[in-house]
Amino acid sequence: MTAEVPAPILRTVKPKLRVDFARAVIGATRQPGASGRWLLRRVLRCRLSAQKLTSEEFFRFGLHRVTVSDGERATFLGDTAMRRLNTLLNGPPEENDTELLMDKLRTSEVLRAAGLPQARELATYHPQTGTLRSAEEIAAFLLAPGNTPTFGKPVHGSSTLGVAAVERVVGDGMVELGDGRIVAAAALAAEIVASYGLGYVFQELLRASDAIRPLSGPVLPTLRVATLRMKGTPVPIYAALRLPAPGAMADDGGAGGNARLHLDVATGAILRGQEMTRFGGTDMLITPVTGLALKGQSVPDWPEVLRLSVAVHRQFPRHTIVGTDIALSDRGLLVNEANAHPHHMTYQMVSNSGLLNEKFRPLFRAVLAEKGITAPPRGTAWPFE
Repeated sequence: MTAEVPAPILRTVKPKLRVDFARAVIGATRQPGASGRWLLRRVLRCRLSAQKLTSEEFFRFGLHRVTVSDGERATFLGDTAMRRLNTLLNGPPEENDTELLMDKLRTSEVLRAAGLPQARELATYHPQTGTLRSAEEIAAFLLAPGNTPTFGKPVHGSSTLGVAAVERVVGDGMVELGDGRIVAAAALAAEIVASYGLGYVFQELLRASDAIRPLSGPVLPTLRVATLRMKGTPVPIYAALRLPAPGAMADDGGAGGNARLHLDVATGAILRGQEMTRFGGTDMLITPVTGLALKGQSVPDWPEVLRLSVAVHRQFPRHTIVGTDIALSDRGLLVNEANAHPHHMTYQMVSNSGLLNEKFRPLFRAVLAEKGITAPPRGTAWPFE
């Protein structure tokens, strides 16, 4: 008899976008004014153009709706096109701060030197340079009195892959995670060593602030603020709030039921909500954990949120576009991390607007013109006139 392989503790692979195509196509072609030919033509146009939208992305963004004009549809970018545009904006590696921003420990050192608030670091794993250098040492750290609760994450990572909220020690060698699972500390440590040899960091486990809990519940939510450097000055261009799913241990984009809120970047007011497992354009009216109605709500301390996001971007003067994640914690506003290539997919979902919309196009053109770029490289989406 074959031994049963235990389920992994950490999520180390980003889940693929999954769409029930048969159901999606049937629903789309039942719209007044739509047909199979109408739908196919628009899907192919988005796939074959510099937008590089996959069929999954096309439906996830709600681009199958007849209420979306062809002009609006042309402003949306797929993951590949978005990364190409980020690369064009930031310039070649020798002229940007990508390498620094991709390393969470080095980024943290830069932010700490600037006096910017962050979560307290408790320990780091690295086989040569960490305070913890083996699976055995990681397990011992997790089981030692006073070291939990703690939140672990890869030094090089994104999309909340590999994160673990460890709440408490619950028995002989066992710990409880933030999602309620009871796992062996040794098994968790072994997965960390196997998957994250480049480094893993343990921080204090933060909770949501009293002011944001009515929206998020107790699990820590984070804000993504994208800033664009224009004439040497970082300018916030959009913001979104990530709400944890019910039962999740982080605002995990891969968890079912997770939601995002589109915010007015000037005021912090909530413009709309989107449950990320549903097609774009499906308005979410209440929060998934607390059931609070979104209408009329806003994120507290907004001027400080903007000040902090700009201050973070200033520490990376060679980088043009940065996504700063700010934790709305019980210890105040803290910088969670800064992203070299902000993932604009969330923005496109929650705003019902493509990245190359009328508001952003002139900003991108102006920034590219500063770099002497006035025409698109082959295969790269362009902020057209």
